[in-house]
Amino acid sequence: MVRVTDDKEVKEAVLAGLQRNKEKYGKRYCPCSLVRNDDTVCMCKEFREEGMCHCQLYVKTKDESIQG
Repeated sequence: MVRVTDDKEVKEAVLAGLQRNKEKYGKRYCPCSLVRNDDTVCMCKEFREEGMCHCQLYVKTKDESIQG
């Protein structure tokens, strides 16, 4: 399960950076990365493949409703 961080400061800063990049470059590139390519469009390749959001905007958690 993926959720947005509870840290208000992180959330506001990252979302503002994503919006700036969308306005400037036309895509929501990760504001924590100097590289702008398809791998760094939010949700970035690093998060999709490794489950780690460098910006700390997204957090992967275990889905507690699934038992097994």
